Amino acid sequence: MSSSLHALRALLAAGLLLSPREAACAACVPWNAGFNAVFTMGAESRTTHMYWGQGPEACTNSSGDDWDGVHHFEIHVAETNTIPDTPDGSYWLASVSSASYQWEHEHHRANKTFYYRVYACENDSCSDFYGNDGADESVSGDKDDHTTGVELWLVTGVTGESDTSSYVKDNGANAPEGFFYPTGWGSWGDTLVMYYSISGDTSNPSEVRHVRYTSSGWPTSPNNPSDWVGDTLVLEGDTDTAEDDFGLDHPWSMLIDDGSDQWVELMMQNHACSYAGNCKVVQIASDDDEGTDFGLGCSGSSCTDTPLDSGMDGYVAVEHSSTPSHSMYNVSHAQHGRFWWDYLNDGPVDPGADAPSILFNYGYGPYCSYSYNDNLASAVGSYSSSIWTWTVDVDGSNCPVNVADNVHDNTIVPLGDGAFKVYYKQHSDDHWRVTYHDGSAWESHDAPVAFIFDDGLKTPLSDECVENLMIFRYDDGGTIRQGALFMLWDSDECAAQVGGSPVGRDDDVGDVRDDSAILFAELSN
Repeated sequence: MSSSLHALRALLAAGLLLSPREAACAACVPWNAGFNAVFTMGAESRTTHMYWGQGPEACTNSSGDDWDGVHHFEIHVAETNTIPDTPDGSYWLASVSSASYQWEHEHHRANKTFYYRVYACENDSCSDFYGNDGADESVSGDKDDHTTGVELWLVTGVTGESDTSSYVKDNGANAPEGFFYPTGWGSWGDTLVMYYSISGDTSNPSEVRHVRYTSSGWPTSPNNPSDWVGDTLVLEGDTDTAEDDFGLDHPWSMLIDDGSDQWVELMMQNHACSYAGNCKVVQIASDDDEGTDFGLGCSGSSCTDTPLDSGMDGYVAVEHSSTPSHSMYNVSHAQHGRFWWDYLNDGPVDPGADAPSILFNYGYGPYCSYSYNDNLASAVGSYSSSIWTWTVDVDGSNCPVNVADNVHDNTIVPLGDGAFKVYYKQHSDDHWRVTYHDGSAWESHDAPVAFIFDDGLKTPLSDECVENLMIFRYDDGGTIRQGALFMLWDSDECAAQVGGSPVGRDDDVGDVRDDSAILFAELSN
């Protein structure tokens, strides 16, 4: 062995010469992550965008423990500023490739603050991370918080309250219920359809009507009334106040596919509570896949029968019972409901296998004690012999579990993985709110909702003038879009109800009920 090689080994052994690997690693220095959490453009109310700088390079720290470089990044999130310096799996949100320096958090929470932190991890479990081996591995700029925007629902193509030529339906149309027929659903796949109602009285039967958008896919001019076709009377309520189907209106619908047949289930509230003190919900199934024929002899402007006439297939689906074992015990009235089902992820309801839910307004019975008597409850359905039975969700005292207190006009939006959002209008201030359920628990936070004219200025409609909101989702070639249908009151009618100068629809045609219209909106952020 040469004398020069002996000398080299002696230097290495004495620690006076770095090995080739050690020579390649500089001393570790503090890492400023440059982490930012900001709005996601176009999804400001439901998604947060995060970005940061390149992770720390391979280095050797003062304790002689090499940092081998970034294996991956981890993003952690909390709803308070409590994320610890050491990674804790209870805060974990996402693992991100070492070659990527950004992440999108789709959370669907509007007007809410989130706290985020990024870690540079050296191993799979992130038990080794930059910052855990000495002061020279200190980390800064690794945290940021972000408050999401309020949901803005753009009333497409309607430029202001005096733009009374833009609407879906007007002249007394109310209580819209909208959905897209699934792909392959008869002749109507991917077409937006709407049920709506016209109120009745003891002389004039209430009406439930059906209309569809003229073409399939996401509507391009949804507030152009000429683009809605096939307006059809599908059902009338009774004019006799003693009948349980008196004044049927406010329809809600469910799409059914049992493997051999497809049909639409409709539920409607009655108006017997004004006379008999007990609002009920009536249900009936269609004889066709379009949902326009319910076997009631409807033609032109009238129907031969109402759903609860002898020989018809309608039945009372939700009503109060004083019997503790009854599925609707302690529900004193039922109104303003929606079916609760995730069509995008689960397809139409299979009555032999699925258990959909309904969400509806109710009043509590004499054995329950709540602060208000117009709350939201849910019930789960079961199907047998062509009849749906709905069992209300109750607590240990056999009282309905409140989804929300002192609210009305609810609608529900499934988001996948069991999560969903619920929208409702507060009785106390007439403002619209949205709240979130993660599939196991309600979030205590709720947020305001704003409806804006398509005027380039984001001029808001007054919440007092917006009623009977219905929201639906549609997969537009991989992009999930959210649409809404709602009834907008005449501005003067709003003023008569709440005072001031609210912004609604400046129509001024005859009776205030005829000044309203149904409009379409899309979630713009």
